[in-house]
Formats: sequence, structure tokens, C-alpha cells
Amino acid sequence: AALQGLFRNPLAEPGVTGVTSSAGLGAVIALYFGLAAASPALLPGFAIAGALVAAAILYFLSRAGAGVMALVLAGVAIASLAAALTALALSFAPNPYAMSEMVLWMLGSLKDRTPADLYFAAPLTVAGIALLVSAARGLDALTLGEEAAHSLGVNVHGVRRRVVLG
Repeated sequence: AALQGLFRNPLAEPGVTGVTSSAGLGAVIALYFGLAAASPALLPGFAIAGALVAAAILYFLSRAGAGVMALVLAGVAIASLAAALTALALSFAPNPYAMSEMVLWMLGSLKDRTPADLYFAAPLTVAGIALLVSAARGLDALTLGEEAAHSLGVNVHGVRRRVVLG
């Protein structure tokens, strides 16, 4: 909903920013190189790192004053690159078991999940929700357009940054 308000498009979704594809790429890299077997925290850690790279790129673009259309196009480019690199890693998987692990992780499953997994994800989830809630008034003003929101005293670039990071 926050992305739909930011991009003023009812079809906007997290895949538009490239964050989800980049998170998948980070996880695939951890599985491909066998790093996920070294520590249980490395797999989600690499996924988070991949997502943060994509969010950082969009953050710096929004800081540079890129418009909504530029952010959407950058997000689509990031998503395409991450999807291509993920497909490349799947093609060169060292063995069929590694490839099935990568595909299973990307498809998602709640099988064998424990409260420790929830505790690992909860702080980041709460931080993201807090950022999005803090941008709520700005998103309401953005429904009138960027110029109108700016004339109402809304820091449009700040709202963009919070939504992208959230």
C-alpha cells in the first residue's frame, strides 16, 4: 500500500523496487557457495544484505532527486539484473541438491521453521513498519501530487526515502 501511494499506481508492489529479487539473489549466493551450511544465520543474512543493496541504490537515487518514474525504472532494472544472476547461479549449480535448495528457498516454505526464525526477522520487520507508519501523513499528501504535497509542507524526498527503506 505504501508503494502504491508513493508511485501513485494501484499496481505497484515490492517487486517493482527490485528488493525482493535482490534478496533472493543474496540467498542463492549463500546457498551456491555453501555459506548457508556454515551458520544458520548466514542464509537470511545474505538475503537481507541483497535487499539492502537494492534499497540503497534506490535510496541514493531518491536522494539525488530522481522522480517517481526514474525510481520505478531503476527498480525494474535491479529486479531484472538480480533475476538474471539468480538464473545464472541456478544454471551453474554445483549439484542437483544445491539447485533444489535454491529453488525451495525462493519459493518459500514454513516447513521446519522455529521461533528462532521469527526472532531473527522480528526486529527488521518492526523497523520497516515503523518507517512506513512515519511516512503515512506524507503519503496521504502525495495523493494530491508532489507539488501539492510540497506546498503543504511535506518533505517529499524524505517520504520517498522512508518508504523505500521501509
